[in-house]
Amino acid sequence: MTDGDITIRSLEDHDYETLWRFIYGQPDPEWKKWDAPYFPLEHQDLEPFCDELRQQVLRDDVVPSRCALTVSGKLVGTVSYYWEHKPSNWLEVGIVIYDPAYWHGGIGTRALRLWIDHLFESMPSLPRIGLTTWSGNQRMIRCAEKLGMKLEGRLRKCRYYNGHYYDSIRMGILREEWRPSTPLSHPSPISFPTGRTMPPRDCCGLLHHIEINVSDLERSAEFWGWFLSLLGYQPYQIWECGRSWRLGDTYLVFVQVADRYKEPAFHRRRVGLNHLAFHAQSRAQVDQVTHCLRERGVRILYENRHPHAGGTNHYVVFFEDPDRIKVEVVARGD
Repeated sequence: MTDGDITIRSLEDHDYETLWRFIYGQPDPEWKKWDAPYFPLEHQDLEPFCDELRQQVLRDDVVPSRCALTVSGKLVGTVSYYWEHKPSNWLEVGIVIYDPAYWHGGIGTRALRLWIDHLFESMPSLPRIGLTTWSGNQRMIRCAEKLGMKLEGRLRKCRYYNGHYYDSIRMGILREEWRPSTPLSHPSPISFPTGRTMPPRDCCGLLHHIEINVSDLERSAEFWGWFLSLLGYQPYQIWECGRSWRLGDTYLVFVQVADRYKEPAFHRRRVGLNHLAFHAQSRAQVDQVTHCLRERGVRILYENRHPHAGGTNHYVVFFEDPDRIKVEVVARGD
């Protein structure tokens, strides 16, 4: 399984010593501070460690329960799964990147997506994949959220570490919620989500995608994520400096702009984009969006004329995103 420079493969004999050095080669390793640190790391000598891995590989099912994660051919961690309750097909996944130099840049997210893809494809009867972490590991929680996993359970103050109590976090995703064809990086302008080299005839002339540069990707992704989900969009692409959401054959892309291009800030009165307008299914959906905006403290534009700021025959809400890009949601048929 490969995505660019990332590969997930079976563990081989020459990996064992490298893994042992990652795990036991130094006291108080950095990775352990994030991977269930409330469980003590009990030292194991090299030879029994290697023997145990060999035995695990031998007794594994058709799908290995633990695989090597490499970046540009270098072993940096492992991905794994275990059965919480095999008769119920209750499976949990895990990932550990031992080398801190590879903790950033979206490597964990890309690797875990490959792994979940593989498990769903290799185990047709699997209805769900879960992931368990703790509230002290926000990186892991964000990674799971980027993949579309939902928070399914929070056991409060049941993990104790360094004098503080933390929550145990249960996340998961159903097979029908998973999008196995989701690209792992920003596609070239001529690629199509379905793998076609040309769009179907009934799509010709329609927008394929819109790409918007933003000053703060995390802030914009949080804002646009909840809004687009209300309109039926699904998370589509995630990479180091971008996010996208897709509805049908059209998707919206948000990309972190380089610091040297942040000034001057966006203004819709200048040459370029003025605003984005979205269809709503009904006036009720416009009202729903408006309610959510107000709950989030987002200012409604032209409040004194809302919801007819676009004219007496239009039922619409206007607002701005974090970079002050104007957005319009108008009831279908208006």
